[in-house]
Amino acid sequence: LPPSILGEAATIPSLHSIFIKCELLPWTISILPSSQTFVTVADVLGGLYRALRTPVLPAEFKRATPLDQTRITDAFYLRFEKLSGPQRDLEYQKGAKRIDFLMERRRFVGLSPLKDG
Repeated sequence: LPPSILGEAATIPSLHSIFIKCELLPWTISILPSSQTFVTVADVLGGLYRALRTPVLPAEFKRATPLDQTRITDAFYLRFEKLSGPQRDLEYQKGAKRIDFLMERRRFVGLSPLKDG
């Protein structure tokens, strides 16, 4: 995306923070402005990237249902198998990341306000 788009407010009206919930993730992702007084498109994309690259703690993984644990593990191996060389070994050692909780659903299609605020 061009810098002019990345610097635009992520919402109308602009907000000082955004809390992102996804039914597949047991976490709420907090997005705060990095350089403006409001959250920009770049803040949302960067915040999502950083949050989803966070390693999963064993306790977090254990809270998932057995079926979801299998699907998360499958997503990890699918992501891992696409890599090559030293990066592949490094990613394997790091283990599952929060993005693996999204399983096969990894396409960002936008944000919607929650009905309860």
